[in-house]
Amino acid sequence: MLMQNKYLKHCKYWIVFPVLALFINACGFKLRTTFDLPQELHTLNVIGAEPNFRNNVIKTLKRASIHISEDAHITLKLLKLELSRRVAAVDSDAKPSEYALKYQLDYQLIDKDSNQISSKQKVNVNRSYAFTPEDISAKQEEEKLLMSEMRNDIIIKLIRQLRNIPIDFPESDAENTPATNTPQGFHYKQ
Repeated sequence: MLMQNKYLKHCKYWIVFPVLALFINACGFKLRTTFDLPQELHTLNVIGAEPNFRNNVIKTLKRASIHISEDAHITLKLLKLELSRRVAAVDSDAKPSEYALKYQLDYQLIDKDSNQISSKQKVNVNRSYAFTPEDISAKQEEEKLLMSEMRNDIIIKLIRQLRNIPIDFPESDAENTPATNTPQGFHYKQ
């Protein structure tokens, strides 16, 4: 009898988990790093920015099933990556008690001939953290960790923004690229 009850408990789990997974999938849930980019962005070249950041962008794009190729019709040009740090709050002695960090990335899409096919875009991520002079080494570690998380978040935001970026192909390239992506959907060139 005891063995039968134990068996029934395990059977419940084998039934509940697949049903739960089915419901989650049916409601449209997707993991954080899954992206639905337009067809014309399924093959990209990535240039610019510092090599470590560019490599992180490339790794994330590859995980999102984007093919990276120097022969791609569209190039993601990472123009400027900037980190700024400012005092966000001061204590009663006019000493910093909180810092605000801001990462900003400027980028644009260009074609093979370096013609601009999107306007310059910006992505930024902001974070703040409390600061106490007594724990300066711990706060430096916290700041490093925050900056690492911010770099990952800015890459995710960049790729999400690529889903809705309006793309204008030059007229000379229109016959090679059938559709243009806009926030309202694809528009075919005539």
